[in-house]
Amino acid sequence: MYNLVKMELYNLKKLKSYKIVLIISLIISMFSIITYSFDPSFKPTGLVTYNNRLWDTPLMMIYAGIFSGLFVGADFNYRTNSLQVARGHSRKSIVLSKLIVYLIGCIPLFLLDITIVTIFYTVRNGWGVTFDITQVIYIIKTLLLSIFLNLSSATVFFMLAYLLKDIAKTSIVSIVGYMLSSVLLGSFGVINKNLDIYKYTTFEISRNVSDIVKNSSYTLSIVMGIFTIAMMIFLSVRLFNKAELK
Repeated sequence: MYNLVKMELYNLKKLKSYKIVLIISLIISMFSIITYSFDPSFKPTGLVTYNNRLWDTPLMMIYAGIFSGLFVGADFNYRTNSLQVARGHSRKSIVLSKLIVYLIGCIPLFLLDITIVTIFYTVRNGWGVTFDITQVIYIIKTLLLSIFLNLSSATVFFMLAYLLKDIAKTSIVSIVGYMLSSVLLGSFGVINKNLDIYKYTTFEISRNVSDIVKNSSYTLSIVMGIFTIAMMIFLSVRLFNKAELK
């Protein structure tokens, strides 16, 4: 599996579409900064911006959904999986190596926006409070927890790639499915007014990272994160084992 991971890392490095997604992420971040710069009344501090970006996760999930199709779904379109199986690699090792590199690729997508926008408003308007060791610890804790929860959520899109076996289908279903679930089941969702289910998913928990860290209430987030990852790995391996490769 070590060799598979090395190969997937090389493929990721050479993947032009991944670089395009990173560039799009950068452009959207810069567009957000430029748009609000024209409003003189909009003067958020770095801390306020940072917390807002931690809460505003939908854009990150969209990037992860697109990346899943381009990186994982593409293996079915280009028959890469068939070649790896023919070379003697087990299907389980193929899935796990792909997952490891997929999650590694998701991290820059998650961090780019929050880093650029927070730094800009910190330089422009200050951090908002005294920037001492407590703030550094707060940033480290919230960032690590946010990355963990967002990566947990991203494994859902990873699993969809093995279900749909196609670049376009995976990307479209991931984005549309996520947006619909957010609209219908999210904090302000139509269905969620009567069914308080969505708050237990990593998609929703990830939006409350700041409160979780402040209250030191990590149990639910860690348990659901691990459960989501384990369940998506199980489903992905199962789907791939049953897949007929061309």
